[in-house]
Amino acid sequence: MLRGKNKIHQTSVEGFAFLLGSVSLAVYSLVLHVGSKAKWKMSPYLFPLLLAVFLFLLSLSLLQEGKKERREQEEENPEKQGLVGEGPLQYMEAVSEQGIPQKKKSTHFFTSLREKPWKDAIVFALLSLVYILGITLVGFVVSTTLFLAVSFVHLKERRVYLILVLSVSFPLIVYVLFGMLLHVMLP
Repeated sequence: MLRGKNKIHQTSVEGFAFLLGSVSLAVYSLVLHVGSKAKWKMSPYLFPLLLAVFLFLLSLSLLQEGKKERREQEEENPEKQGLVGEGPLQYMEAVSEQGIPQKKKSTHFFTSLREKPWKDAIVFALLSLVYILGITLVGFVVSTTLFLAVSFVHLKERRVYLILVLSVSFPLIVYVLFGMLLHVMLP
């Protein structure tokens, strides 16, 4: 029960954080665009504004998900709502119904380094460094295509057609959209 509440709380906090971030980014973009006296097509503040709109939609989705999860939890356990923190009798009732909560095993720092998420993080950090160097040497489109292909293979995607379609189409779409239509200089 406690994990469910923590997940709901975490989803709501993330949604609220994205909401604040999107609003502040939109205000930043709009205020600085007015001062720049440039057309929106050429404004360097267009991309942050588009990003703010995306973050706003993401935040609304996260807030809605947290609200939905809270409602589902209340429907599942209506009699157990608010037991934690109300008093020792309610806690004892909850313990007798659910069992004694187990303490998490403590993991040593070096044993946690051997786990897979750290390996993935290190691999992607190295891939990112190679990608940044590749952009300066061979350009955005080629470097991004190779980076995405290697990333998909590392993430164990085995459908070759999907790797090819996504790895080639994404950099080309970004190039056409930003490089040609919006005249944004790509790296």
